[in-house]
Amino acid sequence: MQQFLKKLDIGFADLYVVGLILCVGAAEAAHLAGLFLGLSIGQISILWVWVAVVLLLAWAILWFIGRRRKEGTSCHKALPLVFMGLVLIQMIYLFCMQQVVTPGDITLETVSTFLQADGIHKVNPLTGSAYVNPISTKYKILSLNTLYAVLCKLTGLAPEVLVYHMIPLFVLGGSYFAYYKLSGVLFKEHLGKRYTFLILVALLVWFMDGAVYLDGYLAMQAGYLGTSIRGLILLPWTLVNALEKKWWQCVLCVLAEACICQTLFGLGQCFLLMLLVVILQLCEAKLLPICRKMTRKEVMS
Repeated sequence: MQQFLKKLDIGFADLYVVGLILCVGAAEAAHLAGLFLGLSIGQISILWVWVAVVLLLAWAILWFIGRRRKEGTSCHKALPLVFMGLVLIQMIYLFCMQQVVTPGDITLETVSTFLQADGIHKVNPLTGSAYVNPISTKYKILSLNTLYAVLCKLTGLAPEVLVYHMIPLFVLGGSYFAYYKLSGVLFKEHLGKRYTFLILVALLVWFMDGAVYLDGYLAMQAGYLGTSIRGLILLPWTLVNALEKKWWQCVLCVLAEACICQTLFGLGQCFLLMLLVVILQLCEAKLLPICRKMTRKEVMS
């Protein structure tokens, strides 16, 4: 058991990001039950709470038992303060901003119809009446709109507040946790370099807010979209865990993407990224010894 927990090597970033992924997984289970059993939003909410509580409690216990504290090199206090200042400004902006309309997005309308109709995909959000043509299966199984409707039902928040202001805050936090862990892979325990990297990431978020669907735009204007969660959290989280060979977390990202984004038979960008890292690692393991042998022969000759 101790060896297993040592291999997990889980920190607070893992607790937060994997917790978000487990909430998405619980939403998918509740969504499918509501979709095929015809449950109301209230019934789906109760089911989601039970599944989410069980998953999150088990993960919190595992994190508490297996957490690791690592001492890193010290860095100038200004670097963490600059990073936290940038994140705080971004969070205030997300909470207070006037929403920019993302082309082709009907998330708010869909969530509102779920709540008004007290069910999943009963009313077309664009017409306000029943669907004339059937919805594609790929779109039906996506659970993000159901999750937002459930959270509105449980918290009493208006869909506009939850979708446009609250969810992007959690997504932004998950993104920075993912990049914080990535900085640990790139710069090990050198805190100065890690916080410099995070400051650059935060600045890029601001600078890339000018065009639709750039990462900065996804973070600051459309953090509630499935593609935003994939680009800001799941892809960097897949990369860092693939580099650390924590494949179980990569699989979680692949499954989470299939729950929130349309993919090809459940395989999307997270799977492709994981596969690319596996191929590169295999090439390194096979080709690097050969290159070393050839170099030695050339030196000896």
